[in-house]
Amino acid sequence: MALTDRELMLLEQLTYLTEDVYEAAGVDYVDIKEVKGRTIGKVLKDFTEKELITLSESEEELSAKVSGREWAGIIRRLQTDPKLRELEIKDTLEINVGEGFNKRKAIVGLAFEDPATPNVGIVAFKGTTGSKEWEDNALGIYLADTPSQKLALSFVEKLPYKDITVTGHSKGGNKAMYVTVLSDKVTRCVSLDGQGFGKAFYDKYWASVRAKAHLISNHSLSLDFVHIQLYPIPGSIQRYYQGQNIGDFLEHHSPNSFFKTDADGNLLLKNGEVVLLPEGESTLMRRLHEFSNFVMNNTTEQQQREMGQCVGEILVLLMDDNQLSDKEMAQIYTDNRETLILMAAAFIKYAQTDTLSRQLRNDMLNSLQIGYIIPLVEIYYAMPSNPLAEFTASTLIEFIKQPLFFGHELWSRLASYFGYKDTQDMIDLWRALDQAVVAFPTDGGIKEIEVREDRTYDFSVQTYQTLMDVIAKIEENALPSMDTWHNYQTESWFEALFINNAVNAVHHYGERLSEINRLSRERIDAIFEDVRAIDGRYAGKLRESNARLRQINRDITELSRAIG
Repeated sequence: MALTDRELMLLEQLTYLTEDVYEAAGVDYVDIKEVKGRTIGKVLKDFTEKELITLSESEEELSAKVSGREWAGIIRRLQTDPKLRELEIKDTLEINVGEGFNKRKAIVGLAFEDPATPNVGIVAFKGTTGSKEWEDNALGIYLADTPSQKLALSFVEKLPYKDITVTGHSKGGNKAMYVTVLSDKVTRCVSLDGQGFGKAFYDKYWASVRAKAHLISNHSLSLDFVHIQLYPIPGSIQRYYQGQNIGDFLEHHSPNSFFKTDADGNLLLKNGEVVLLPEGESTLMRRLHEFSNFVMNNTTEQQQREMGQCVGEILVLLMDDNQLSDKEMAQIYTDNRETLILMAAAFIKYAQTDTLSRQLRNDMLNSLQIGYIIPLVEIYYAMPSNPLAEFTASTLIEFIKQPLFFGHELWSRLASYFGYKDTQDMIDLWRALDQAVVAFPTDGGIKEIEVREDRTYDFSVQTYQTLMDVIAKIEENALPSMDTWHNYQTESWFEALFINNAVNAVHHYGERLSEINRLSRERIDAIFEDVRAIDGRYAGKLRESNARLRQINRDITELSRAIG
């Protein structure tokens, strides 16, 4: 029997069951890759009620920001769920994490099989694991395929199943959606808080996206800050839920925060399934997604690459510590000055589409994990006049020349980060930011990605001639001359009825129509000329390929004759 979405969401928790959870429970660690072929129930059998009580009493924050009490509730449910406990672990996907003496293997994917349906597979992908995967997250901004995504696809393709359901959380959700689009083996995808994809992905796989989108459902917490990044799969199902047992903002992205529990951490059930509380996506997250779209729609591929590399560098530094040191911040600002200014300019330009309070601006930036550009944004909004006015460098110069300038905490931070020694450095920074804001385009708006449609275009000679015939017919039916109306200029009604204005308007319309015809003819000629040039290039390539194949055929024939 197929698992429900809620059962798959519970199964995904197992990907985060790491050594720290075993240690907190006082249970000897079981490496999942060493117990392939066992059921989930047997793998978790050492977590007796005694150990689960010990785990519940742990005050440590364990894997995936899940408390010991919450982990005990998850394990109890996995042990007792009649379908999940019988699933067999068939394979694992591993990657290298850490450096030097800390280098080790980490499991980022699990393959399961229900003995009752041995031809059907289930794959669960874990969220971001290790510094390389943090960097990989940033690569998804401008690459169609990242190394982690390709590794996930390879794992799915080698499994001996023709019918596979995939699930995953965060980066794992992104991997699950990726393999669903690219693998014909995958028939269903249940993603949790999975981030979207960049333009390059849709440009490359538009046909597969259109064909597979209906297989994908992405479940997200209403205040989750990951699912809103990049473009979601058009046509996929998006569902939102109220976060449960939230301690801090980051727990809005914990995989277990979907489930309602009792005071002891046990998962509440309704009709035999875990309880979720549906609700709409929060206003803050909708705004953040708009901003993500705004950046993607209005920046070049090179700018996206630079932003991705900058964000990746910062995510790696944040992995071991939730806050960057002043030294790390100074290095980031020094190495990425232009990129950080661009990111700040993008946010300022977006903010100008509506009046955003300072708190909302900073909440948005912190939620996107790019709070490090707040000082740059604050420069723009620290002016004593209307924050949405178009300031000039001279306005700022007068402001920061005041005696309190270097005593202001904001300016001190920036001076420290950039290594600035005098006022002129700050003036130059302002000029660069102001120019970046003015120059930042907005034509792309905040719209979602538009996936190409599967259409066939006809550039035949017949189509060209049909278009030209239409233009010719319009010219043949040109407006008659209105000059004869001037014969009535002496009549009293001529001026009263504004006949002269009407005649001039008709003449102007005729001239405009003629100009449109001319431009249309030139544009059609240019399009068909471009198509002919492309057709000629590919025809040449086909002729070359055909010649090579003929030569290979002759070589094979001669070799066959020589062999006898």
